Amino acid sequence: MNKHKQKSAIVFVTQQSVLFGSHFNVSIEVFHNDRDIEFIQFKRWLESLYQGTLELNYKSCEMISDDLYEVIASRYPGRDIEITVSEDGENGATIRYNTTKPNLNVVI
Repeated sequence: MNKHKQKSAIVFVTQQSVLFGSHFNVSIEVFHNDRDIEFIQFKRWLESLYQGTLELNYKSCEMISDDLYEVIASRYPGRDIEITVSEDGENGATIRYNTTKPNLNVVI
C-alpha cells in the first residue's frame, strides 16, 4: 500500500441552534482517518459560536451560512465545507464552499 496516498473524507456534524429554531448541518473535509478533526470537539465549538461570536439577527439562511463559513475557514483553512441552514428543518439553503474550485454552489 502506498503510504504517500492522500485520503480525503467528509465529516458530517449536525448542530441545531436553540436560537430562533434554526437548524445547521456542517460538513467539513478531513485529510486522514486518525482524528484529523475530533467530531465532538468540533460540534461543541460550533455550538459555542452562537453564544457570543455569531448572531442570527434576522439574516437569510445564505447570510448565516456565509458568516459561519468565514469563522470555520479561519480555524480550518484549505478544506471544502458544506453548510445547510434551515429555519424549520425543511426550508433553507445549502452552500458548498469548495477550496479547489472557488465557485459557490447554492442548492435550494
